Amino acid sequence: MITLRTATKILSVVALATSVLVPKSAPVVRTGLDAAYAKEIHKQLDYFAAWDPTNKFSLGDFGQMEGKVFKRLGNVKKFGIQFTTEKFASGPITYTSSGNTNVNVDVGAKDKNGKNQVDVKVTFSKTKSILLQVEGVTTERIKNIGKFGDALVDLYKAKGKDWKLSYVVITEVKRSKGGCVLISKEADSKVTLSGKAEIKKSGAKLADVDLRDFSVGVTKGKVYGQPWNSECTPLFQLHEVKDPITKKAYFTEYK
Repeated sequence: MITLRTATKILSVVALATSVLVPKSAPVVRTGLDAAYAKEIHKQLDYFAAWDPTNKFSLGDFGQMEGKVFKRLGNVKKFGIQFTTEKFASGPITYTSSGNTNVNVDVGAKDKNGKNQVDVKVTFSKTKSILLQVEGVTTERIKNIGKFGDALVDLYKAKGKDWKLSYVVITEVKRSKGGCVLISKEADSKVTLSGKAEIKKSGAKLADVDLRDFSVGVTKGKVYGQPWNSECTPLFQLHEVKDPITKKAYFTEYK
């Protein structure tokens, strides 16, 4: 017969073995729409993608990565680190999953305000296919990146190590006034986006249509997302501190 003391010892051994096999610090593995979206956008556009896309991040925000998904923990200003910034206007961004997303733009007659009735019909042949449009884009980035990086390296090396090697920090953002993101949750999903837009040329393509105020109707399957008309930071760049055995700690772009 197993006594209470013996049972307690057995449970302790099992708990210890579990903690060794599955450490608490093990990274979170994401397999849903967020992981697929962030991975594809980073691969194709060479920018990290906010999840969800309407999140608003700031320069100097730091956090940790779950795959390609950034999880914010705070801003470096809490450590007393200051930096200067620069910004400039950028063009709109339009992206669709190659080979998996078919887009047809139907343009109707102009109304008295000079705007056309437009229907954008989208077919996603595979699951987790993407349509992304970002309008009213301004690029903002940390200007004194070398000095900024030196400050984070010093913070990492300081007593107490408030900066961890697992941290990444936002050094550039694409700030948007609106846009649209759609991600298919099922293969062969179909969506129609309808609204008014000023179309200045025949043979209009997706990039010619501002979808911010369009309505969404899913005609087949399941689709995540919709247009938005508010400021956000759907795309950004990251840096990190590295401390290899063979040389001194340094600040570099996170890939």
